[in-house]
Parts: sequence; structure tokens; C-alpha cells
Amino acid sequence: MAGGSANSLEALGYQEVYATGKVNVRLQPVRTYQETSSICETAPRWQTSRQVVRKWLRRYEAEGLSGLEDRPCRPRNSPERTATEIEDPIFRGWERTYYGRHRLALYLRPMDFLSPHMIRHILRRRRSPQKANLASVSIPSGGPGNKKNLFCYDKPT
Repeated sequence: MAGGSANSLEALGYQEVYATGKVNVRLQPVRTYQETSSICETAPRWQTSRQVVRKWLRRYEAEGLSGLEDRPCRPRNSPERTATEIEDPIFRGWERTYYGRHRLALYLRPMDFLSPHMIRHILRRRRSPQKANLASVSIPSGGPGNKKNLFCYDKPT
């Protein structure tokens, strides 16, 4: 980038410049630091913190431009995750019965080590989110003092 456009980017601030591309935005504080040799001077110029400037400097020095790209938040591996050989029978049992986690733990009693808590995590990970039928839920008009019958469910027709 030319010097004139870098000054116009500085006037905009760090967040507003993200429209030009994240790698280019992250490169600007790195270049400013290379010119000034001061993190304390670079951070306010780009309206960010010293920690953010340090992070991009460290990544740029270690990996070059590829270090300034987004990284996935998901871990590469999960060593504590339950094995598929254990998850499959739990999920199949749930698909057969649609029991809740406590009853499913009793149903799968031969698998002695299962807790309802573990079953809950497995089912959350494996099944699609359940959608509530909000059309059948109505809020009563009893005023703020009416704590009885907080939600009234209409009978399905």
C-alpha cells in the first residue's frame, strides 16, 4: 500500500478497516510497528490494544502472511471425547425409544458406566436441535402477581 492510503486507513480505525480484508488490516499494525519500533505507539494509532498488536507481530514473524489469516476455533482433536463404539448404541437406543437421559441410562443399564450427564452430552452432539411448537404456547393474562399457570398449553387438535 502506498503511504497516503495507509494514513487514510489509520484515520478510520482498526474495526472499520476490516472491510478491506482481514489479512491487510492485520498487516497494517505490523508495518506500523516496523516503522516505529514501538508497540505503545502502534496500538493507539490503530485503536486497538497492545496485546492484539503483539499477537499479530508474533504470528507474522513466525508464519509470514499466512499467520495473519483466521484460524479455526475448533480443536484439532478431542482426546477426552467418548468413542464412537459407545456413542452409537446410546444414539440407537434413543432413536428406538425417545427416552430422556435418566430413563435411557436405565434402559442401557448393561453399559454400566453411563451416567445421565454423559448421555445428555452425546445426544446434544448427535441429534439435530428440537424445535418447540410455539404456536401452541400462550402467556396468561393474570398480571405480574399471577405465578400460577405461567404457561398454558393448548390441546393439540
